[in-house]
Amino acid sequence: MNYLSHKLNEYGWFALKVSALIAAVVIVVLKWRATPSEVIQMSLNVFTLEALPWGLLIVILASFNWILIIIQWQYSTKDLAPLNFVAAAKQCFIAFNWAFITPSRIGEYGAKAAFYPSEQRPQIIALQACIHGTQLIATIIFGGVGVLINSAVFPGVNLDITPWSIGLCAAGFMSLFFLFLWVKQKQHLQVLFLKSLRALPRRKVAHIMGLSLLRYIIFSFMFLMIFRFLGAEISLLMGLSTIACIYLFQAIIPVFSMFDVVIRGSIALVLFTPYGLDSVLILSAICLQWTLSALWPLALGSIWQMTTLNKRTWA
Repeated sequence: MNYLSHKLNEYGWFALKVSALIAAVVIVVLKWRATPSEVIQMSLNVFTLEALPWGLLIVILASFNWILIIIQWQYSTKDLAPLNFVAAAKQCFIAFNWAFITPSRIGEYGAKAAFYPSEQRPQIIALQACIHGTQLIATIIFGGVGVLINSAVFPGVNLDITPWSIGLCAAGFMSLFFLFLWVKQKQHLQVLFLKSLRALPRRKVAHIMGLSLLRYIIFSFMFLMIFRFLGAEISLLMGLSTIACIYLFQAIIPVFSMFDVVIRGSIALVLFTPYGLDSVLILSAICLQWTLSALWPLALGSIWQMTTLNKRTWA
């Protein structure tokens, strides 16, 4: 019975991720209406000297977001193993590489733990879980507010609910069920993890939560600035509330990290299209945001990891 439950959990979780990815791709394909010439024309209209200040602001916000990630990790580990800014950045970028190629960013836990001796690894994993947990709490808080604002301010808007979007939401709720099964099966890891997590000082958890909230605000504003940069006529209230909904729905949908952009793009199409935004503009904003928040950190982390491997040392 335990064996069957384990296999159901293992293959069911994988099937949900694949199903969510397929549904997301179908949504993107069905809503794509542009020709290559229209895409080229839009690019020529966007990348002008007048748009340069917006572009610089976006790059600054993207950089500040990663600076906060590094500061958050530096603060989290200061009592366990004090790090300077460069060492903390090295650990964050290399860990992001492993998060990118593993399901549910699980590789980030192992990569960061690998920098520390075995006796400190449970605490490191607990710290990373605390960071992810506070980021999830921020996503739920702002996402819930975003849903309420969209419902109250735009009650007559047709959100273009399709069988595919319903399927994505259903897959998200099913993923929570399989996550519950997985946690129940890993009782020994659960006890060790909870023991380390409960040992974290409340003051430290509060500071980590504050940094997570600040990070959320910054990358949400960056997302909105990207839409403005691409020429979208979108209000501050509508933009931020809809972006909060995107992050909320993305958080509950199972996804492979490297395909995160596809899931986010499909959700953005479902939520932004009814407000009159073109599908090309929406997907361009998603791709630009993904490039700044994922691809360039991935490139930097890859370079750093190669130099680390050449030196045959992690720390």
